[in-house]
Amino acid sequence: MTPADPGEIAAIDQRQRSLPLVAALATRAGRRSGRWHVPGHKGQAIEPTLAAAWGDCWAWDLTELDGLDNWAAPQGAIAVAEALAASCFGAAATRFLVNGSTSGLVAAIGAVCGDGDEILVARNAHQSVLSGLILAGARPRWVMPEVDRPWQMPTVVTPEAIAQALADYPAVKAVLVVSPTYHGWVSDLGAIAALTRSRGIPLIVDAAHGAHLGLHPELPPSPLAVGADLVVVSAHKTLGSLTQSAMLHLHHNAQIDRARLEQALRWVTSSSPSYLLMASLDAARWRAATQGRSDWEATLARVDRARSRLVADPNLQLLPIANGDRSRLTVHLPGWTGYGVDEALDRDWGITAELSSPHHVTFVWTPANSDEEGDRLVMALGELARSPQASPGSEINWPGSLAPIAPAPLTPRAASQAPTETLPIAQAVGRIAAEWICPYPPGIPVVIPGERISVEAIAQIQQTLALGGDCTGQADYEGQTLRVVA
Repeated sequence: MTPADPGEIAAIDQRQRSLPLVAALATRAGRRSGRWHVPGHKGQAIEPTLAAAWGDCWAWDLTELDGLDNWAAPQGAIAVAEALAASCFGAAATRFLVNGSTSGLVAAIGAVCGDGDEILVARNAHQSVLSGLILAGARPRWVMPEVDRPWQMPTVVTPEAIAQALADYPAVKAVLVVSPTYHGWVSDLGAIAALTRSRGIPLIVDAAHGAHLGLHPELPPSPLAVGADLVVVSAHKTLGSLTQSAMLHLHHNAQIDRARLEQALRWVTSSSPSYLLMASLDAARWRAATQGRSDWEATLARVDRARSRLVADPNLQLLPIANGDRSRLTVHLPGWTGYGVDEALDRDWGITAELSSPHHVTFVWTPANSDEEGDRLVMALGELARSPQASPGSEINWPGSLAPIAPAPLTPRAASQAPTETLPIAQAVGRIAAEWICPYPPGIPVVIPGERISVEAIAQIQQTLALGGDCTGQADYEGQTLRVVA
């Protein structure tokens, strides 16, 4: 069954104009007294600053009450809202996530893998995938994405690489890839899905940065539309819902046990899910269904306007993505680190980028960005490019935040649960890692539990910190020591 285009659905399915969960919440929020249930604020602001800033949201912060349904066993307003989301985005079923895309990815791995099972994973996977591997006890079999050396970033995972990995590891239970990437690279998921379906295993796609894909013909198609079995999207990143809200979509022919998936979702989801987050997902679906095409037509026009002006500036470089998500804008300013550009933009122009790295800086465009903001961004980048901090010829050699695939004597779970000792980071080379470390953003681990720690991984960590970046995942926030298996 081919998923319908969301723009067409909006024209033919009037149900998409309803907001079932928002409406149910509005009805209950109107009751201002007689609240002998949690939450403890009883619909009243608890502090003047938040009262002024947040308005009436306190009244809407409710729990599982009559008429509001229950996320763990949806049969009312939540079920209707999720069904509308599934119809809008071309899924057989959609679940609202209140613990971010992280919970969806962890649950997806838990649904397809048990202790000791193998799963093929793209090496540029987010750190949340490691959480899923640890919870499930699964053993990752890594496949390397292509790396753009001039831009020093991972790009796509090719079907050829997947085919070779499937031949090398015929016992894998599933394939998990990242598409689109943080920078907007989109893999050939149709060809990859054909490979996984021929093997009878599911294709799981971390599309956290691609909730908007498929809403306009000039955007790449959604992973579901080209055959992915399970897709996790962070609606808050590009569709305007509240931070921490996400969706999990299942293909009509998904090769996944739905009951096991539901069980895994319950493992990683709060028993008190936020109705504010779920209502914002209902509203984000409504916006995508009713005006997603026009929203993104205007957005892409704004991006293209800014892009054309930046391309014409000889003092900077713009990442070209021919077949990816062009709502991402990645810029390199010779003589600047991405960290320096980000800091200068924030300090001097009031502009905050989404992602900075040693080599470049990335900006995310959505329908909430205006032409005026775009003009200011172009002006600021142009001015910074004409005043480099260092010699434009002194380029940074940054390996792209990917650790080499190293021997892994233990699974991530076994390493995480083993007795450990703490060593100075320089002395950890060759030892088995008991924790992960990743530059963040983008949150791609360079040290992975269960693997022997490589010289290259340590060098990347030290370079990130020396250039002003941050690393997460390790017990030592300053990055001077590392926990290894004793």
